[in-house]
Amino acid sequence: AGCGRWQLGGELLRRMRLTKVPVDKVSCGSAINACEKSARGDWQLPVSILNAMSAGKLEQDLISFSATISACAKEGCWEAVSALLHMLLRRHHLACNSTVCNAAVSACERDGRWRRAAHLLGLMGERALEPDQISSNAIISTCSAAGRWQLALSSLVMAGDAADRVGFNT
Repeated sequence: AGCGRWQLGGELLRRMRLTKVPVDKVSCGSAINACEKSARGDWQLPVSILNAMSAGKLEQDLISFSATISACAKEGCWEAVSALLHMLLRRHHLACNSTVCNAAVSACERDGRWRRAAHLLGLMGERALEPDQISSNAIISTCSAAGRWQLALSSLVMAGDAADRVGFNT
């Protein structure tokens, strides 16, 4: 799903509704995924599709949440990511995975929200999810950019084998 295909995914859903073709979890998930895979997209469209799934009594699963969170994270919309993560964990009681947490930590990194990123890293620990290279580098970069070198250094030490050249060079 390259550039512009995220718009095609939304248009396909619209046409399905107009022609009375049933919209299901798979078609919604495909449209969300097209948005997430797009190099540049509209983070509001996958959120709208996810909300429409709920309104249409379609199951919102970890895959649909994960793709929506990733789409929002790519645009640096940490507020939307935070709200979606809250919905995922509290309202839907779905298990969180490292992909979702990494997207959330990366969104915080893009917006310089080091406290929120550190909180999310703690959440990963509470959920018995091992921070990987992506989450470790994101938290190190975020703390470093915020001038929190002590936290960046302790995060680098805690990353252990997950640390790579990006983490060491931050």
